[in-house]
Amino acid sequence: ATEVQTRVESILNWLEAINFNDGTGGVYGFPYHWFTNSGQQKWTTAQGGGISTIDWAMCAAGIRLVKQKYAGNTNIVNQANTLLARPQWEMMLNANNRIALGLDENGNHQYEWGLAFSEETELVLTEAIASGRLTQTQINNLLSSTVRKKSYGFYPSWFGCGFTYNWLQLWTGKTEPY
Repeated sequence: ATEVQTRVESILNWLEAINFNDGTGGVYGFPYHWFTNSGQQKWTTAQGGGISTIDWAMCAAGIRLVKQKYAGNTNIVNQANTLLARPQWEMMLNANNRIALGLDENGNHQYEWGLAFSEETELVLTEAIASGRLTQTQINNLLSSTVRKKSYGFYPSWFGCGFTYNWLQLWTGKTEPY
């Protein structure tokens, strides 16, 4: 195995060992936003902890990437499938047919995605749909309840930045002071 593959396997093993359901490492199959190296919750919601759906969506994107890269390695593919199947996206839907930004450690919803466009909204929606855990009706409701307003030929983020600084660096290279 290459050094990169060894690292990938190490990360997948670490993630697989964390219990994302029992309240020590996460809730409803989602890991806590902040946790220790041993997989335990680091901070309570009051301290900035809890579940973050965008953080899981970003992690899941990485898992999907390594699953594709190492498609011939049944161990990596099986671990990736196991991890991607954990999150119970249906538990993240609220009465407005939107996905919670996160949950506190008791499983209570905190805010919601879709009030306006953001790159994070699209990533969360994409991962929720890709999970296969939502019905077509739930997907249709999510998509129809998400606000996307075009301005100056673009769909700017509701908070005006989102991942913009990341994309800027991808397009232009490192630009100070970013």
